[in-house]
Amino acid sequence: MPGFKHSGIPPAVLIACVFAFSLMTVALQVRALGIPYVDSGPQLARHRAVLEGTASDPWQYRVLSDLAVEEVLRLVEAMGAPHPVATAFILFRLLQNALIFVLAAAYFRSFELGEPLVLLGLSCLAWGMTHAVYNSDLQFNTYSDIIFYLAAALLLIRGRSLWIPAISVLAALNRETSLLIPLLVLGEENPGGRRQRALERPIVLAGIGLLAGVAVVWGLRFAYGPRLSGLSTPPLGLDMLRYNLFRNHSWVFLFATLGPLPIMAFLGRAGWPRRLRIWFWVLVPIWFLVHFFVAIVAEARLFLVPQVLIFIPGALLTVKGTADGGVGGPKNQGGTARQAPPEAAAASTAG
Repeated sequence: MPGFKHSGIPPAVLIACVFAFSLMTVALQVRALGIPYVDSGPQLARHRAVLEGTASDPWQYRVLSDLAVEEVLRLVEAMGAPHPVATAFILFRLLQNALIFVLAAAYFRSFELGEPLVLLGLSCLAWGMTHAVYNSDLQFNTYSDIIFYLAAALLLIRGRSLWIPAISVLAALNRETSLLIPLLVLGEENPGGRRQRALERPIVLAGIGLLAGVAVVWGLRFAYGPRLSGLSTPPLGLDMLRYNLFRNHSWVFLFATLGPLPIMAFLGRAGWPRRLRIWFWVLVPIWFLVHFFVAIVAEARLFLVPQVLIFIPGALLTVKGTADGGVGGPKNQGGTARQAPPEAAAASTAG
């Protein structure tokens, strides 16, 4: 990867850290739950209920990850591994976290950050993930949600915006919080020219992706029918908001997961590239608002998407001291603007 030569960090170190972070975060999560919980307890019961169509709301409508886990379980059983259920579940979570860290590293690099800052960002992500296990099982769909958001961000950064509707459909099969993925397209610059296809316009792509995602979410609810809520929480809405605001656990676990990174990132937002600034406004306010009204904030894993997509790169750019938030074009919107070569600077001064 570019930058290793100058930072003095060999590629093997980054690979080793990705493996270590993945192993550590899963090991701590499994340790908190206990093997019996995973192998024959509530984790297995919830997985089976989703596959059999008997799960409660909202888990019954989050099917994709459990379908993928079931395929891994069949493979593990075919190999004759001991404790196949626990082995398959833990292996799947390990693969999820490894993919999250790999995608996150590529995403952070897109901001033209050197490997030391990339490793710092991965460390912050690992820290947050280890403290985001309050009242949580292995939560396959939550971590798949992070993967889909990172994949969508990288596709946009690399100019593959036409893939977003397809990503939106897959992600909606996994979890309804993915409905904000299409809005990330709004961070793209609108290509000029009279012969531009309507499909290439960011607003059109965002609309198509959003409609497709909503159709999948409602299609799942129609297919499985209404279910009783499986949440033992206050009523959604103002009661939930009051519960979250005045409960100590909300702020303890939220800070343990996010740390000071949101504040650091926001204070340095003037140095963000255009795309990141737009992503902040289309994602963060609605994400926090909705979750404070309809979810338990102390279950801070729910905030890992804005953490990895916005707060960590924003804070890293603040640390780096980036001053130029403008972007020259769609190819380098993900990162910082490049400085002009010395010859051009000299010519400009002479002029």
